[in-house]
Amino acid sequence: MLYRVSAGPLPNRHWIYDPAQGHGRVIGEICHFVDLMGFLSSSLPVEVQAWPVDYLDANPEDNIHVHIRFADGSRGQIFYLSSGSSGVSKERIEVFGQGQTAICEDFRTSHFHRGNQHRRKWSFFQEKGHREELRAFVAAVQHGGESPIPFESLYTSTLATFRIRESLQCGRPLPVHVRGPV
Repeated sequence: MLYRVSAGPLPNRHWIYDPAQGHGRVIGEICHFVDLMGFLSSSLPVEVQAWPVDYLDANPEDNIHVHIRFADGSRGQIFYLSSGSSGVSKERIEVFGQGQTAICEDFRTSHFHRGNQHRRKWSFFQEKGHREELRAFVAAVQHGGESPIPFESLYTSTLATFRIRESLQCGRPLPVHVRGPV
């Protein structure tokens, strides 16, 4: 999986950099891409590594390359960039496997390739699944059902996000250990 985010620059005093409010771009934003990759692979992250893309950045989280290894052997790469052109789509994810490729641009246009076949899906609105997620959560609460997202997935994804930040600081891969039952 390749996930490129062209986030654009933010002012230094932006709330995302506030340690009490946004906690930086890794905690405040990249966490969502880790979640999505876990969902797409149906697997949990077991190791992460992160590198600054530009060592001259005042904030190394503004331009970062993240590698994630999942329990099923899947791999994910996140390129989170604030230094690119605003003329490209903000988000692009590409997923490869079993002779197939899926490409999604800004959650509006999706391309599905299998051999020589190609399908395209387009939407006027961004479809990020927020409505469906809220409906599933409300239904679970109203009817006493299980959480639509297993706690283990939430916990491990959050832990992986913290490990990404640690890896960015120490410069080496870090395991994502889940200690004991979650």
